[in-house]
Amino acid sequence: MFARVDQLLADWNRQDSPYTIPLGFSKGGAVFDPAIDSQYRQVFKRADEQMYADKAAYYRRVGDRRRHY
Repeated sequence: MFARVDQLLADWNRQDSPYTIPLGFSKGGAVFDPAIDSQYRQVFKRADEQMYADKAAYYRRVGDRRRHY
C-alpha cells in the first residue's frame, strides 16, 4: 500500500506545477500483534516509529530542506 502511495506522490511531483518544492509526507503503519502487544498504545508507538523512520529516509534521500529559525 505504501509503495503505491509513494508512486502516486512521485507521479504528482513530476507534473507541471507552480510550486517549487515537491509535495511530501511521512507515513508509518503497524498491526496489532497479540504476541507482543498488551495495549493499543504499543501499536501506535510502532506506527509512529515507522513514520519517523520514513521521514528520516526521505531527508537522507533528498536533503534537509526544512526551514531552521
